[in-house]
Amino acid sequence: MSAHPGLIKKMRDSLKDFEKIKWPLKNVLYTPVFSTKKTSEAIKDLKDNDGSKIMFDSGGFFVQQGKITTQELFSKLTDFYSQNEWGDYYVLPDSPPVNGDSDLIVEYKVRDTITNAKIFHDQLKENIQKKCIPVVQGHNKEQIFRCVREYSDLNVSRIGFGSFGTCGSNNGINFLTSKSMENVEYMMNLLKDYSLEVHAFGVGGTSSLSKLCEAGFTSFDSAGWKRAAAYGDVLFPFHSTHNITHRSSEKSCSILSRNNFEKVKTESNHACYFCEDFNKLQSQVYYRYLHNMIAIFDTVEFLKKYPISSHNDIP
Repeated sequence: MSAHPGLIKKMRDSLKDFEKIKWPLKNVLYTPVFSTKKTSEAIKDLKDNDGSKIMFDSGGFFVQQGKITTQELFSKLTDFYSQNEWGDYYVLPDSPPVNGDSDLIVEYKVRDTITNAKIFHDQLKENIQKKCIPVVQGHNKEQIFRCVREYSDLNVSRIGFGSFGTCGSNNGINFLTSKSMENVEYMMNLLKDYSLEVHAFGVGGTSSLSKLCEAGFTSFDSAGWKRAAAYGDVLFPFHSTHNITHRSSEKSCSILSRNNFEKVKTESNHACYFCEDFNKLQSQVYYRYLHNMIAIFDTVEFLKKYPISSHNDIP
């Protein structure tokens, strides 16, 4: 979550006032080195007063976008992680490959990711080490194997996978591809001998969650709810994205009219305060923010109640 602290508080208060049962902020990922002090305080308040579990993201996404070098990120993370022990998970620094990288660049990034993750892990206190998440990166099985082998020696209970397909401006959007899911399947087979949970980085739309669950991921993160809302798109459990304002960023996005609005809600078995009024959902991005968050929450809750297989559970 990269929202302004005032927006975080507003969303929390709105959810408490209008959604007494559903609490989509119970698991929050944010990037501390790219957040203001006030934002960090607002996130910590969610943990202290609302019981939210907080994952500190390393900022690998911003390395991917070219906004910071790995070395600069390493220095900032060292300072923050060593001074803040209140997080539930600490993502170790990584260098994500993107679509268009040459084989040589991908190999360099994988080596960089493994080396920095191990060095960074080893310099942290033991109580923080246990909460660290090293990130598996790579475009081929040998690179995936190398990451898993090296991370298996670390004092961690969870690892992450970050090498999904990328698209959009500065390769800022992750999506599932057949190749990345082949690598995921290979990774999951390698992990059968280890008691490690697996996090999916940067993917988690309502239409892809069942695939992540089926693959064996135990958690995920996504800013798709916010990005979709900004473009006038709304999410519903197990549905493709629908546009409600006629300015979607997705060319294939279907238009959601007033006439079929209630039909889609019924088909997806979704209801929340923020989509009760079609006009407000259409005209106010804030309503779309909260509706989209709750739609993802509903999808996760359904998958927890009716898991695809007995070992898959997305918290």
